[in-house]
Amino acid sequence: MRYCVVALAVLAAFLAGSLITPAQIVNLPVKAKGKAEENLNNPEARERKAKEDRLRHADMPQVEIIDPVRPKLTPIQVSEPLLGAMEEEITRGMGLRMGGLEAPYFIQDTVEDNEQLSITAELGSVLGIERTHHRPLRVEVRVGSELLDNSNAAFQVSHGGGAFVDLATLPVDNDFWALRHFLWLATDQAYKGALDAMGKKKAALNATVRNEVIPDFSDVEHLKILQKTERAKVDEKEWAARIRSLSEVFLAYPRVYDSSVSLEAVQSVVHLVNSESTSIKVPENLYLVRVHATTQADDGMPLYDGTVVPRLHLAELGEADLKRSVEDVAQHLTELAKAPRGERYIGPVLFEPYAAAQVVAEVLGAHLPESRRPVTDPGRALPIPLSEFDGRIGSRVLPEWMSLVDDPQAKEWHGEPLAGGYEFDMEGVAPVPLTLVENGILKTYLMTRMPVRGLETSNGRARLPGPFFTYLARISNLMVKTSRAEPLTAVKQKLIEAVKQQGKPYGIIVRKTDYPSAGSYAEVERQMVLAARTSAGRPVSTPLLVYRVYPDGREELVRGLRFHSLTARTFRDILSASSEQAVFSFLDTGAPLGFPGGSNYLVPCSVVSPGLLFEEIELESGEEERPMLPLVTPPPVLSLTGPGAEKARTPLPNGRGSGPR
Repeated sequence: MRYCVVALAVLAAFLAGSLITPAQIVNLPVKAKGKAEENLNNPEARERKAKEDRLRHADMPQVEIIDPVRPKLTPIQVSEPLLGAMEEEITRGMGLRMGGLEAPYFIQDTVEDNEQLSITAELGSVLGIERTHHRPLRVEVRVGSELLDNSNAAFQVSHGGGAFVDLATLPVDNDFWALRHFLWLATDQAYKGALDAMGKKKAALNATVRNEVIPDFSDVEHLKILQKTERAKVDEKEWAARIRSLSEVFLAYPRVYDSSVSLEAVQSVVHLVNSESTSIKVPENLYLVRVHATTQADDGMPLYDGTVVPRLHLAELGEADLKRSVEDVAQHLTELAKAPRGERYIGPVLFEPYAAAQVVAEVLGAHLPESRRPVTDPGRALPIPLSEFDGRIGSRVLPEWMSLVDDPQAKEWHGEPLAGGYEFDMEGVAPVPLTLVENGILKTYLMTRMPVRGLETSNGRARLPGPFFTYLARISNLMVKTSRAEPLTAVKQKLIEAVKQQGKPYGIIVRKTDYPSAGSYAEVERQMVLAARTSAGRPVSTPLLVYRVYPDGREELVRGLRFHSLTARTFRDILSASSEQAVFSFLDTGAPLGFPGGSNYLVPCSVVSPGLLFEEIELESGEEERPMLPLVTPPPVLSLTGPGAEKARTPLPNGRGSGPR
C-alpha cells in the first residue's frame, strides 16, 4: 500500500503543477494528494488544464480507434474452424499481387492434426513415455501457369522454404482468427518464394534452347471428402506394460549388447484444401512397433538387426506376432555373432519370399516412379539419378511370366494386413489400382501431377515431398504376380543344380536384408561411401541373413557380405519363383537405404512377393576397420518374469556374459 500511496502523490502533484521533492513525497503524501484534489475541483483550474492538453497534443498525428468487432462466422467456420480458415485464406491468397509479377494460379494448404504417443523400453524397463499434439502445416503456392510455373527449379530462394512453407506449426486450439493469422503469414512467405524461384527459372530457360516443352502441372479430378474423425483410445498403461515385456525378451540373449523396443501411435486428422475446390478432412492413423539390437562378433565386427511392424489399426498389433519378431531379432544376432565371415561370391542367388519382397521394395520401388531433371543454371549439372526404367515403356524389364500391380485399395493378403492403403495422395488425387508391368513389359510409371515425356496425368502416387518444390511418387501395396511358380523346396533344388553345373562349392540363399536400414547414421553414411566407390549407382542395403548352401543341401550362416551392382536390370534374369509368398510392410522415407531418420515424412507401404531365384548376383566382403571389443564384462541383469522368478546373466570366459542362470 505504501507504494500505491506514493504513486498517487506524484500524479496529484504533477496535475497541480507543483514540484515536490522525494523528501516531500515521503513526509507529506496526504497533503500533496489533498492539494491536487482542491485544484482539480476548481472550474478555472480544469479549464486551464484542458487548454494546456489541447496545445500539447495539437501537433501529434490523430489516430482513429476502431472497435475490433469481428465479422460473423459462417456455419462451416464455426463447425470446422481449421477447414474454414484454410478455405478463407486460400481464397484471399489467390488475389495476391506484387507489382507487375505473376499472381498465384494454384494454392494448396495441408494440415495434419497429430496426436502421438511414444513408449520406449530396454531390458524390461520403460525409458520414457511421451504424448505430443501438434499441427504441422504445408503451404504450396504456384505462380505462372500449368505450362510453366515455379516448380522443379533448383535455385536457392530468399524466402524461407520457397514455394513450399513446410512443417510450420499451427495452434492446436480451434480459434478461427488465430488459425487465419498463421495461414496468412505462411501463404505470404510461400508466394514471395514462388516469385523468387519463378524469376530465376525463367532466366535459366531463356539462356538455353529447349527441344521439347513439357507442362509443369496437370489437371485432375477434384475431391470433396469429409469424414468423421473420432480418435481411438490408446491405453497408455496397458501398452507400457506390453513394451516393457517385449523388451525383456533380450534378457535371455546375452550376446546382444544393446537393444530397445518402442511403440509409436500416431493418430492424425489430415486437412487438405486447394484453390481447385478440393476439400478433404480424413483420419489417418499409424501404429508401429520398432525393435533394434546390436552386438559384436568375436573379431570385433559390429552387427545389428531390427524390424518395424507398421499397422493402420491398433488391433492389428498382435502380442504373439510382436513377441516372435523380437525373438527373431535376438536369435539372429546371437547366431551372427558366432558365424564365420563370408567371402566374395558370383553366381546364382535365391531370395526367399520375405527377402525377395524387401529387395523388390528397395530396388524396383525406387525405379518405378518417373521424374524429371530440375531446371538449373546453364552449365550446372546436378547429380540426380533418373529411373533405370526411364524411356523404357513398352520394353521388357522382368521375365515374361511376371507382372507387377500396385493396389492402394487392398486391405489384406490371405488374412495378413497390408499397410500401404490410402484414399488420396499429397496432391489431393485419388489413387486406383495400377498395372505397372504386364507379362514382363513396362506399361506405365508411378506418377504425380508433374507430367513426364509421354505421360501427362497423375495416377495418385504423390506420397512424399521431393526436392525443388516437387513430390515423390511411391508404391502403396505392390503385388508380384507370376504365371508360373513351384514349391520353395523345388526352387532351392534348382539353385543346388545350378551350383553343381557351374562347379561352384556352394550357392547363396538370402533370408533377410537390412531394408529399411536398422543401422546408425554412421553405418548408412559408410554404405553410401562404399556405393560411390563402385559402379553400383544407387546404394542397396546389405543382406543380413546370408546362408551358404552346399551341394548336399547343408546350410551355413555367414556375415559381412554386401551386394555389388544389384540394379533394376538384374531382375530381367530371374530363373524361377516360388509358390509360397510373403508380406513385407515397411515405412518409406525416401532416404537412401530407407534410413528412418532421413526425412521428416514417412509413408507405410507393403510388398507381396514369392521367393525369387536370380541367375547371377555378385556379393563382396568388406574389409573395413573394426572397433575393439568391450574391455569390461557386463553387469548381471535381473528380470522379474513372474512372482519370485528372476534371471541373471553371468560373465563368460570371453567377457561377454553367459545365458540365464
